[in-house]
Amino acid sequence: MVAKWLRQVNHNALFLLCAFPILPVHWVSLSAAILGLSGLALLIFSRDWRFNKSFFLLISGIVWVYMIWLVFSNDVTAGLRSVQVKLLLVIVPLVFSFSQLRLFAKQQHLAFAIFSISAALLVVATNLQIAFRGFTHPIGVNGADFTFSYRIALEQYSSLHPTYYCAIVYTAAIISLYALFHKQLKERWQLVLAIGIVILCSFGGVMAASRATFLAYIIVVVCMIVQQFYYHPKRWYILSLVLIAGILLFLTPTVQNRLKEMNTSNMEAPKGNNDNGTNVRSGIMACDMELLKQYWLVGVGTGNVQQALNNCLSQFDTHVYKQFDYNTHNEYLNAWITCGLFGFMIFVGCLLVSFVLALKQRNWPHLYFLLFMGICFMTENYLNRQMGVTLFAVMQTLFFFKTLRQ
Repeated sequence: MVAKWLRQVNHNALFLLCAFPILPVHWVSLSAAILGLSGLALLIFSRDWRFNKSFFLLISGIVWVYMIWLVFSNDVTAGLRSVQVKLLLVIVPLVFSFSQLRLFAKQQHLAFAIFSISAALLVVATNLQIAFRGFTHPIGVNGADFTFSYRIALEQYSSLHPTYYCAIVYTAAIISLYALFHKQLKERWQLVLAIGIVILCSFGGVMAASRATFLAYIIVVVCMIVQQFYYHPKRWYILSLVLIAGILLFLTPTVQNRLKEMNTSNMEAPKGNNDNGTNVRSGIMACDMELLKQYWLVGVGTGNVQQALNNCLSQFDTHVYKQFDYNTHNEYLNAWITCGLFGFMIFVGCLLVSFVLALKQRNWPHLYFLLFMGICFMTENYLNRQMGVTLFAVMQTLFFFKTLRQ
């Protein structure tokens, strides 16, 4: 009786954690704490300590490297803060690496459903606030266009950077789209709900206009279509609809404005007050490569990257790098610059082994998620912020259950 109650508490804590797109940050921390403590209590009560090391290390591996590289830190506070943000990559897989705490298909599907619905609710809530409360930075002020004003308002009302917001909503759309393509939904209300999630989350992502996540989403959707194309009886009908939808997406004002930034002049680092989302990244990439040349073997140490990057960015004649702290905007380079070649190999190795295992077991949703995040990691440090870590830790853990069951 006690074991059953503890297991239910443990599962409910996971379900609450899966609603993280619409939860305050302290609720995410609380649900993670309940998840860990209830799991520990159940293990003590059952005395079943069987543990899957491979499952645990594949998800948490990079965090251990960051912990070890604290010994090279010149700023221990910053180093510990960097590790602390990533702790969910240890806690979530640690709990479910114990055989006694493993999830079954029913709980896994419910967890995905809660996440997807939460992502759709995030889109609705954020856009309703923008519609009724207006832009926090009006169009036309300091040259702001619709895209800039929309993204600023989105970040203000959702408390999420547009890039992380897009990663969350596109992941939910991918999960629902896969379920629709593979006829996993038997009830009519489930079909309607999944279609609604795909439409809402796709709309939310396009409006937020994060270019890398949009590209990653398009690539994943194309892969899904290719997988289904040759044996689906209505393949030409589906392809036509997707092409029309793709053209309409590219014609939206937010996407058009973001694409206009990507011209030759914006491929150089900003000068003076002439900065935007594209040329700012050019300067960051130049400094990333400069730091990589200097520290490619052993890295700068956990907690030292930001100062090293700030020192490099100070060479550019612009105010933007002095006003804000910019990270490396590339998860692969961040691991390499921080922890050297060894850290880079561990991080990439964990992703590649996960990909190979999912491919071997034909766990297509897991493959699509890894492909999506693998592309997104090229332009953003998702594991430097709580929401990015939560997304990756929870999704990796849930997707791995199917891979391991097979």
